[in-house]
Amino acid sequence: MKCAWQWWLLAMCAAPGCMTLPAINGPEQKPAPVVVPAKPKPPVTADKITSTNAHQTATALWDELDLAAQDSEQPPK
Repeated sequence: MKCAWQWWLLAMCAAPGCMTLPAINGPEQKPAPVVVPAKPKPPVTADKITSTNAHQTATALWDELDLAAQDSEQPPK
């Protein structure tokens, strides 16, 4: 009788949410992966531009400007 009384008390406390019962076969939750920001590339300067790498350097400059625009749009933390 004592065991039945304990189960009844546990059920009454767990029903309205006063206590939580552990999941029997529930899936384990893994922690969210940590996002590490990528290291910024070195800035594009005029002495790095040659006729052979002009297209790649222009693309890198556009990427640098886009990154700077995104950083200015984010609210301060």
